[in-house]
Amino acid sequence: MYCEKCGVKTIDGMNICEQCAFAAEWRKKSGIDKYAQKANPVPQEIRFFNPGAFLLGWIWALAHRLWALGLMYLFVFVVFPNLLRIALERDKIDIMAYIAINITLFIALIAFSIYLGITGNEKAWKARPRDNVQKFLKAQRNWAVVGIAYVVLIIVSAIV
Repeated sequence: MYCEKCGVKTIDGMNICEQCAFAAEWRKKSGIDKYAQKANPVPQEIRFFNPGAFLLGWIWALAHRLWALGLMYLFVFVVFPNLLRIALERDKIDIMAYIAINITLFIALIAFSIYLGITGNEKAWKARPRDNVQKFLKAQRNWAVVGIAYVVLIIVSAIV
């Protein structure tokens, strides 16, 4: 854990920061200790591009309790295009508008995926209390492997 006041890494189980003598005992007694992680700085070891977040988007976001990002991604890039397709089939929308909207959505999907890839580790770290960087890195490595396997599976199925 990190000191809420000065950001220095503290020894697990210690309630007083050795650097600034900030006492965190009141947090434990009040039951809001799990929310203190959001105020803690993100360790330098996890500040890198997250391929799992980039490739799996809404699935990764929802699995990491990033509800707003995951549901927004799901609606904008899964539900909305299907609603557009239905509108096109019922002649409620012009084909050129349909194509323009889909191109815009594709560009937005790429931009949003890059955003998740760049900020994913930081968001996942803050969304759920963590105390072990190595476990976090191992979990994100697993997400990356699953994401790459998913993309390979899609490419192979498209070819066949």
